[in-house]
Amino acid sequence: GTLTPDERRQPSGRLTLRLRGADELLTSLAQTGLVPQSGITAARLVIRMSARDPGDGQGPMVELPAEIRGGALTIARIPIARLP
Repeated sequence: GTLTPDERRQPSGRLTLRLRGADELLTSLAQTGLVPQSGITAARLVIRMSARDPGDGQGPMVELPAEIRGGALTIARIPIARLP
């Protein structure tokens, strides 16, 4: 995907996330407080429903659309976090 600066010079655009170890990432984000618990819960649900094993021996991977716009991060259209 592509990110470009918006009128406030904040990143804006769409990306495709390809994640392995997504559950561990979410646990870390929750511990740091960067993402509210409601966002973590929603993200875990989407990831569990979307994860596939590509058969390369590295475990499940999930591909999700992500968007940053107006200082908000959404993954699979679910609001995850406000960015500083």
